[in-house]
Amino acid sequence: MNDNTRGQLGPYSVEAEKQVLGAMMMNRRAVDDAAIVLGEGSAFHFENFRTLYRYMLRTSDAGKPVTLVQLTQDVARIGLRLDDENARALLADVGASVGTSVNVKHDAHRVLDLFRRRQWKDVAHRILQKADNLETDVREIDAIAERAALDNTLDDECEVFTFAECVDQALQTIRERAQSGRKYAGISSGYDELDQITGGFRPGEFIVIAARPSVGKTALALNIMQHVSAQNIPAAFFSLEMAREPVAIRLISSVSQVEEQRINTGEALRNEQDAAAIERAGAFLAKLPGYVGDPRKAMTCTQIRAKARRLVNSPDTKVRALFVDYLHLIEPNERAESRVQELERISKSLKALARELNVPVIVLSQLNRETEQTKQKPKLHNLKGSGAIEQDADVVIMMDREDEKENSEDGYMTLRVEKNRNGRTGKTALMWFPSRQRFASAMDHDDE
Repeated sequence: MNDNTRGQLGPYSVEAEKQVLGAMMMNRRAVDDAAIVLGEGSAFHFENFRTLYRYMLRTSDAGKPVTLVQLTQDVARIGLRLDDENARALLADVGASVGTSVNVKHDAHRVLDLFRRRQWKDVAHRILQKADNLETDVREIDAIAERAALDNTLDDECEVFTFAECVDQALQTIRERAQSGRKYAGISSGYDELDQITGGFRPGEFIVIAARPSVGKTALALNIMQHVSAQNIPAAFFSLEMAREPVAIRLISSVSQVEEQRINTGEALRNEQDAAAIERAGAFLAKLPGYVGDPRKAMTCTQIRAKARRLVNSPDTKVRALFVDYLHLIEPNERAESRVQELERISKSLKALARELNVPVIVLSQLNRETEQTKQKPKLHNLKGSGAIEQDADVVIMMDREDEKENSEDGYMTLRVEKNRNGRTGKTALMWFPSRQRFASAMDHDDE
C-alpha cells in the first residue's frame, strides 16, 4: 500500500501511522510528543492503529513501559480486532518500523494533516449533496461549513514559557498601561462605579448583561457603546430587535436629555431649546467612531461573525468592541433537539468570536421568570435558557431595581457583577432615566 494512499476514503499514510507507533515503543518521550500533536488519537485512519495508540497512552499514564515486549505480553488486553497470532504479528511489524523519537513529531503532524484532509473531503461531499438538493435551506449549508471551519481549525500546540518570559511580558503590559494613562486594564464603560469592579472590558472577553424585559438592557448597552466611542475606540452595535433609526433616536435622546417620546412624535422639535439640544446631540454622535448593524431579518452566529470580522479587521473601521442585542434572538445555524442545545452552541460561538477577534463582545441576555415569581435578586442560574451562558461568560452583569419603583420611573438601577473571571464581583448603582434612555453616574448631580 502506498505511503500516501488516496481514494474515496483517503488520503492516509500507513507508514506514517506505523512510524509514530514504532517510535512510541522505543521512547517514553516519544509517547508524550505524539500525544501533544495527536491527542486522543482520532487522526489514525486504521482502527487497530488507533486502538493500539490509545492503549499505549493509558499504559504510559499508569507509569508502565510501552515496549514491544510489554505490549506483546498484553496483547489480549489491547483490544485489537485480530486473533492473538495476527495481533502479535501486527505489533512486530509496527515495532520494526523505522520511526524514531527524533522524528515522531514530524510523523505525527503528517498523520494529523492527512486526517484533516479526510475531514475536509467529507465536509465537501456533504455540502455538495445539500447544494444539489434545492429544497435544502441554504442556512443549513452555511452551518455545515461554519462548524467544519471551527472543528477543523488547526490550533497551535500548547507552548510552554519560562517564568522569565511570562514576567517580562506581564511587566511590558503593565508599563504600556501606565504610559497610556488609562485607569483600567480594559476599555472603560464610562461609569467608574462599574469599572472599579470589572476593571473595564478586556480584549477577548465574553460579557453578558442580563435583565428581565423592559428593565433597560438595551439602553445601558447603548450608553456604554456611546461612552466607548467617545474615547475614540471604534465600537459596533448589532440589534436583532430594532432597526438603525430607533437605535439612533435612543442615542440622541440619551445625549440630548430630551424625552424619547417627544422626539418620536416631533413635539421636541417645536421647542427651540429641545431642538437645539437634539441638533447638538446629533452632531456629537455623528463624529464618533460607532457603527450600527441593521439586519433585515434574524441573524445567525455565522452572519454575525462574518460582519464582525470585517468591522474588526478592516483598516477603515478597526472596531475594538462589539455589542449584540440580544442573545435569545440569534437564530441557530442549524436546528438542534432542544432550544437549550441551540443556546449552548450560540453561547460557545460568541465566546469563540471574542477570543478569535481579541475584542470584548458584550451580549445582552434575558433572565427567566423565577426572579419575578420569587422576588429574589437575580443570580447566575437565572440566565434564561442554558447553563452554558453562565459557564462561557467571562463577566456577567445583572440589572434590577432596588428602589421599589416602576421600570418607567426615574431612580436607581442596581448592577450586580455576579461573575468576573479576571477580577472581583460586587454591586453598584447608576441613576436611570427611562424616558430619556439615559444612565448616569450616581455621583453626577446634573440630572437630578
